[in-house]
Amino acid sequence: MTESGSGLSADEMYVRYLAGDEAAFDGLVVLFEEELTEYIYTLVGDHDEARQLMIEALARLATHRTFFRRSPVRTYLYAIAKKLATGKRKPDKSAR
Repeated sequence: MTESGSGLSADEMYVRYLAGDEAAFDGLVVLFEEELTEYIYTLVGDHDEARQLMIEALARLATHRTFFRRSPVRTYLYAIAKKLATGKRKPDKSAR
């Protein structure tokens, strides 16, 4: 089963990206940007912040390459997004 119009799964696209195919990462962006933004929105309640966090999550996926053998790319991407979203909501201890 594929997850994109390209006929490739997200994991296959990520493997291609790791091998140097930049267009494969573009495919991941197209595949995940809308649904990931909506997921983050459910956590933060602000569309602009959700969009910024989605961009940050995809950027981290692009730069942190050691995970892939441990979990599917979708699982890892959503874990990054959740960590970013929940981290943004923690109270600032220095404000006390």
